[in-house]
Amino acid sequence: MKRTSLCLAILISLLLPAALAHADEPVLAEDYIVDVGDGRYVFVMLVGESPVVTEIGAKYQESGLYEAGETENPLWTVEWYATEVDITPDGKHLVRWGPWPSIDGYDELALEFYESGDLLRSYRVSDLVANPQKLPRTVSHLAWKAESSFDAGNGELYLRTEHDEEYRFDVTTGEIMEERGPINVPFCPMIGGIVVLGPVGGLLFRKRSKASSLPEH
Repeated sequence: MKRTSLCLAILISLLLPAALAHADEPVLAEDYIVDVGDGRYVFVMLVGESPVVTEIGAKYQESGLYEAGETENPLWTVEWYATEVDITPDGKHLVRWGPWPSIDGYDELALEFYESGDLLRSYRVSDLVANPQKLPRTVSHLAWKAESSFDAGNGELYLRTEHDEEYRFDVTTGEIMEERGPINVPFCPMIGGIVVLGPVGGLLFRKRSKASSLPEH
């Protein structure tokens, strides 16, 4: 029994680093197309100066929005690459998600908002997460986004971070419409085994618009 347990422990110690390293790999950059507006448009995302010419790269010359069936004369273009984007049905407003941040990437791109290819607002990880130094990490990357949902019809984006900050953005402006999240308590002294939170505790809740509300938990 002891020999079996020892062999199992050795096997786990050998396989676990390889599994972690594989799980730590970012999404591979590749050309892709997003259908927009029930087939009226397509958004084309090209890696750029790639040594491999893909079928998409051979068909389109620039990243941007095209009318369906059109391969030249884009309606608007962008000069960056993103592995994930969200676009409104009219093809005018786009959310660009930043890449997987490096392990100390507190000031790396979280998300940006564009109108017809022009930047409206940009947010870094540190803009949206309190105490980003305490975010969960892999071997070489930082995890900050817990979940998100894109309401294309209403032009809104909902976001929850790993620290449970919640935001609702107006996609047409990039502005924060509503936010809610935990706040830092200045002190937590122990008195007779009871934690005293001080005058402020719980959640910070601030509404910037009455147009919508964050989901209840």
